[in-house]
Amino acid sequence: MWRIEQFELRGEYRIWVRFADGLSGEVDLLPDLWGETGEPLLDRAVFAQAGLDECGGLAWPTGFDVAPEALREELRAKCAPAGVADAVVVVRAGDLQRVLRDTRRACTAGWDEAPLRLVVVQDDETPVASLTAPN
Repeated sequence: MWRIEQFELRGEYRIWVRFADGLSGEVDLLPDLWGETGEPLLDRAVFAQAGLDECGGLAWPTGFDVAPEALREELRAKCAPAGVADAVVVVRAGDLQRVLRDTRRACTAGWDEAPLRLVVVQDDETPVASLTAPN
């Protein structure tokens, strides 16, 4: 079971989270703030009452909560473009050196089941190189 180790409220209904295995990132909760338990969080004072629940997820006094698995999935999805397999990261050639420094650490934490496949593309999305790193 995944547990959030640390979280930090950010502006505009965004929250930065870090899991015990090192996966971290920022998620935007605004699209989820609807309904009986979510709408009250549109009041920033209520949103600021976030805490960790007994399952390692985020929870508010209104009854609104976010499971840690849902947050992990959103963070993992940010590492790969739509329509690309989970363990694939697409990088523009000009950004390669900067991205290589932290891609493995940032995008593969918790992905023990698959190797990382790095695809380098030009600005027009034409692939120029592919590298697969074992897990």
